[in-house]
Amino acid sequence: MTGVHPSPRSTSMDLTHYHQLVREGRAGTVRSPRALWRLGGPDRVRYLNGQVTNDVARLAVGTAIYAAVTSAKGRMVGDIFIGAAADALYVDADISLRDSLSARLERYLIADDAVWEDLTDSWTLTHVFGADAPPLPEPPGPREADRAEAASHEPLTWADAQARDIMVAKMSDRSPDLGGTPERLPSAIVDDKAMAAARAADEAAAAAQEWDPNGPADDLDSAGPGPVAANLPVAIRNPRYGLAGWDLWVPPGSGPLTGSAAAAQVADEMIELIRTEHGLARWGVDMDDSNLPPEALMPEERAISYTKGCYVGQEIIARLKSVGQVNKRLCVLKVTASPAGAGTDDVAALRGAALAVGDRDVGRITGAVHSPAAGGLLCLGYVNRHFGAEATLTASTGHTLAIVSPPLTPLLI
Repeated sequence: MTGVHPSPRSTSMDLTHYHQLVREGRAGTVRSPRALWRLGGPDRVRYLNGQVTNDVARLAVGTAIYAAVTSAKGRMVGDIFIGAAADALYVDADISLRDSLSARLERYLIADDAVWEDLTDSWTLTHVFGADAPPLPEPPGPREADRAEAASHEPLTWADAQARDIMVAKMSDRSPDLGGTPERLPSAIVDDKAMAAARAADEAAAAAQEWDPNGPADDLDSAGPGPVAANLPVAIRNPRYGLAGWDLWVPPGSGPLTGSAAAAQVADEMIELIRTEHGLARWGVDMDDSNLPPEALMPEERAISYTKGCYVGQEIIARLKSVGQVNKRLCVLKVTASPAGAGTDDVAALRGAALAVGDRDVGRITGAVHSPAAGGLLCLGYVNRHFGAEATLTASTGHTLAIVSPPLTPLLI
């Protein structure tokens, strides 16, 4: 992306032009309130692979996959993205699922060597459109002692600096209030490598600044220990909205995005447009806990692996695959004709409208947008499995619709 382009929400820029800029990765960032968890420990991949529909084992560091979490009966509990860092998996979901999904994903974490942490209040998501990795913003400013140390010794990473704070707190018998005691910190907080780096940094700082890391608490910065050293911020390649893009997980107070990542924030209406064109369901709008994953998630291969082995709900979903059918599927629908007198409020009127073929009820519309690519109104909705692209659908609003198959825009998986 090059340059900064204004959002259509704040200017009169032609929607078609801005839509094209976003699709080409030349404009747009999305700041989204999401629930975020970190899963660390040696068993993290094996454990999470037994809880979700997609194959976590195929994840490469710096990439993400999409998946569903299901009940034992195969019904959806939520949809998630899973991003892989070198030492942890980062799981995010709609903010409304923070409590329920966390309880579900922790439920079977008993004998596994893995630790589940809620980072929702500590990190925020910025999604940047484009194929090139955006520059990471600067984390919140370090303490003065860290800056002085960095000037005269080998620079510390931000994570190591935080790990050092925790180590210093441990040495001084001040509890860091991170779920453990000063004598034994939980392994989820700082791994051995980070602790070793922290110890080396403390020894170097002690020699240079003539203070004793084993001395009394009065020798320490009054600010106390820093936040958990979670090796963030990170950039993870993730076609979250069906287009090439990157997820940036950053702490509150991070420096501003620069370069390509400084493009104007994409309006919510544009995100609705992009995901509708790609046929992407949104939790609480197009799907909920009454849905089976093959009904709501398309294409299935984006979210479901039928070869990876067992997970909670797998037997039901595998049976649906072998039978080859679900009763309904989420489809992209194009309005081909509007009733006389239809106006600019068509989008609002279509949301929730019933669908029929002749006298038979066959589904409902979950959302609608004005699409420049479609040259008119585009909808998402559920349609009975017996009706395909050849069917002429009539909405309860009087609009005529046709199924767009495959979805209007090719989807990056």
